[in-house]
Amino acid sequence: MRQLFFIAATVAFCACSGSPDKKQSKQADENRETIEATILKEGDSAPDFKFTTLNGEEHQLSDFKGKTVFINFFAQACPLCIKELPVLESKIYNKYKNREDFVLIAIGREHSSDQLKQFVKKYNVNMPVAPDVDRSRYSLFATKFIPRNILINKEGKIVMHKVGYSEEEFNEVIKIVEQEIK
Repeated sequence: MRQLFFIAATVAFCACSGSPDKKQSKQADENRETIEATILKEGDSAPDFKFTTLNGEEHQLSDFKGKTVFINFFAQACPLCIKELPVLESKIYNKYKNREDFVLIAIGREHSSDQLKQFVKKYNVNMPVAPDVDRSRYSLFATKFIPRNILINKEGKIVMHKVGYSEEEFNEVIKIVEQEIK
């Protein structure tokens, strides 16, 4: 009976103590995948690309040289994106939208203008939104994973490239934006 208890206790201990290692391993794999999927990193020059917002304004990223530019890539079917967009709008866009030296654009990955018009109406999104039907803009920065937030400084360098969304992570994003536009 003692041996059976000892074996059961040993198995239980090993199973419990192995759990954190599995979580750490899974997290390491996810981090590695995210790094591998990220084409441009902090310190890289931002690529130039054209886009048209839902209200018909045509822009090229280089038009904003000398300004801090915040780019958010999202998708309609992404639950984290849907959680993040209202926070992005209220805590960053609404706070800085009247500044001459700041631009924010949310880009809908693999979405048409018509799809995005329905989406922004449904979720009451009022910040600038542009479609990226063929991923041509997204693919300049990454191969997969959203939401993605990219902050480009006044010199055209990427100073922040974050993937995913959590309240804690987004608070860090806010601090980075505040530091950059001082």
